[in-house]
Amino acid sequence: MSNNQSSLPYVGAFVLGSVMGGLAGALAGLLLAPKSGAETQAEIKKHVAEFRDQADETLAKGRESLETSLTSTRGKILDTARSKIAEGMEQTASSISQHAKNIRSDTRAAG
Repeated sequence: MSNNQSSLPYVGAFVLGSVMGGLAGALAGLLLAPKSGAETQAEIKKHVAEFRDQADETLAKGRESLETSLTSTRGKILDTARSKIAEGMEQTASSISQHAKNIRSDTRAAG
């Protein structure tokens, strides 16, 4: 597993923590600001919409990264499987050839 793949959970946790911290700070600022209830509600709705957009963007990037990782891993698995199958086929062909030679030798020696 590459270093990039093993650090994905930490990056995701960091991004989530940063977004949540920013949201908590914005919410605290809105609640402590001297504004009317309607103004505060409008601000909260605006920030919630921004947060939703950021979350959607982060999810899209994460999904893209995951798809890239899966495609790469699938390719590596297929390459390894093909290599092992080819190696096994070569060994089997060699073994069959050797057995055929032994049978011909035995047949000639007996005949």
